[in-house]
Amino acid sequence: MLLEEPVEEESAGVTRVLGRSLTDGKEGYVTVKGNAGTVYAEASTKHYTVVREVALQKGFRSNSEVLRTLPEGEAIEVMEGPRAEKFDAVQRIRGRALSDGVEGWVTLKGENVRPWSPYYTALKGTPITEELASTDVKVLRELHEGEEVECLEGPVSDEANQMRLKGRALKDNVVGWITIRDSSDTKFLSCSA
Repeated sequence: MLLEEPVEEESAGVTRVLGRSLTDGKEGYVTVKGNAGTVYAEASTKHYTVVREVALQKGFRSNSEVLRTLPEGEAIEVMEGPRAEKFDAVQRIRGRALSDGVEGWVTLKGENVRPWSPYYTALKGTPITEELASTDVKVLRELHEGEEVECLEGPVSDEANQMRLKGRALKDNVVGWITIRDSSDTKFLSCSA
């Protein structure tokens, strides 16, 4: 392992370098090029020196099990590679939360979000009301569990901090305001994908 840059000794016509043996760790000067131009040692592309503490891992993926930490100065013999680890592309969207208007970025990963659909399914019974307000209003009818609703307006948050939409029940075409989620976070409707 190279410890200093090669030095040319002009009087002897040789190039020498301070190095450390990878097998026994002893340090000393090595002649890398003789006065007749003979090359005795070359730089290796099969070895690396740890310049900052790094994990030695069991598998190729960067999230694989850590076997041990390699300290600064330790030598590594290359057995394979280098090769690039491909990461799944991360898709992100900029959006605004409809409940409070806060804007920001969301990572699309797994089932954490899905494209909006104007169709909802009732998770439990809830009234269809004539007005957006959920109290002291005329109830048009009860929406039953499993019924489908088409969103016509909203979703919006009402004065009671409930998320509601104006929708049409597909069963009988009754149009009115329906609670998606109440102020205690109980869900009444689920967006159909």
